[in-house]
This record gives sequence, structure tokens and C-alpha cells, in this order.
Amino acid sequence: MSTYVRNEGGLLIDYTGVLRHARPSSSDLLDLLVADVAHFANDSMPLQKTGAGCGVHEMCELLHPSLRHLGRDRLRELCQEGIDTGRLVKCRASGSAKAIWLDVPGGPYASATDNDGMPAVRPGSRTKRYADGD
Repeated sequence: MSTYVRNEGGLLIDYTGVLRHARPSSSDLLDLLVADVAHFANDSMPLQKTGAGCGVHEMCELLHPSLRHLGRDRLRELCQEGIDTGRLVKCRASGSAKAIWLDVPGGPYASATDNDGMPAVRPGSRTKRYADGD
């Protein structure tokens, strides 16, 4: 698909290449997601791949601005790509029966080896990591 923009003289100019280069790559988006997952896990408020309250899509307004515009399925695909490549792991938290919380290898949830050492998920609202307009 091509994108055209009218210039001051009324002529249509092809902006497809400009826009294609302005879009972050999938690798860049995954780097941003991994950094956000690590931040929230370190703050004892990890995210989930899916979930009504803590899913990455439901919390997208707290993520890096480049991730906020992504749709639910694209964010979940990025999470799965992170899991498949070993950059993200699904973990259990204290009181969790299933591994649903996202962390990075070596993070507080990923490092826990038994129920006694598992961090709890801190209740409460997550705060924005980035100021509006960043």
C-alpha cells in the first residue's frame, strides 16, 4: 500500500518510504516491551500476556509511547516472541497457581525457585513510567 500527501502546490507526493522508515522495527518494539516488563516486575507489579486487569493491552497506557498504539493482538504477539526467544519468561507469584506473570530472565519472579521465595504481586495501581508526550 502506498501513502500519498498533497504538497503546497496541490501535487501528490509519495510518502511511503518516509513512513516505512519512521516506524519502529519489531526488534525495537520488543526491546521496549522487555524494558517495560522488567520495570514493572522490579516494582512488584508484573504484567501478564493476557488478562482483564494486568494484561499488556489493558495496561498499554503505561507502556512506552511507541507501544501504546499497538493493538491487543500485536502486543500479545510481541509478548509471545519475547517468550519464544527467551527474553521474557512466564512466572508464578506467591499465591498464584499458574505461571501467568511476565518477567525477564534473572528478574525477581523468574529467579524465585520455591513458594517461600516467590515475590507477591503488590496490589494497587501501576504508575506511568513515561510522561505524556515522551
